[in-house]
Amino acid sequence: KLNSIGIMQGRLSPDPDNRIQFFPKDTWEGEFHLAAQCGFEEIELTMDLDGWQDHPVMTEKGRDRLQSLIVSSGVKASILCCDLFMKAPFFGVDRSKIESHFQILRKIISSCKDAGIELLEIPVIADARIKDEEDSSCLSSGLFDCLDYADEHGVRLVLETDLPPVPFRELLEGLNGRVGANYDTGNSVF
Repeated sequence: KLNSIGIMQGRLSPDPDNRIQFFPKDTWEGEFHLAAQCGFEEIELTMDLDGWQDHPVMTEKGRDRLQSLIVSSGVKASILCCDLFMKAPFFGVDRSKIESHFQILRKIISSCKDAGIELLEIPVIADARIKDEEDSSCLSSGLFDCLDYADEHGVRLVLETDLPPVPFRELLEGLNGRVGANYDTGNSVF
């Protein structure tokens, strides 16, 4: 099933650091009404490593505010892009860090249902790209351990990778088709 959205969070707010996408801590609420004015029906939320615990999805107050904005703006927010995992990868670091990163993933998953998040995108690109079979195996086994938990919380995991098509298909098949693929046309063109 293909799913396309109108805008990635952080692209309607000025960024003093000239990043392409980011969580706009100070202006995130205003982006919903700006997106509505632009004619967008949905916004993809972004979660950075810095301050992830205080992200609206992660707090009861934030989830309540998020639902209020969805109602008042008419702009849905059912997708969360976890950019934080590009700086907190699931492989290529020592085992204790890997386990800690999967614990973060579980905490995010547990908050998603109450926030109305249905798709949790995990970018495995840039510095967190899969470099070899060991990286792929580590990612696959850790994600496999999270799948039942994600199902219990009504969250579907999707991966964005820069793997060639055949290795990406093999990775997804190794997860029994329970993890989807995100194809970001902008990143692919870049």
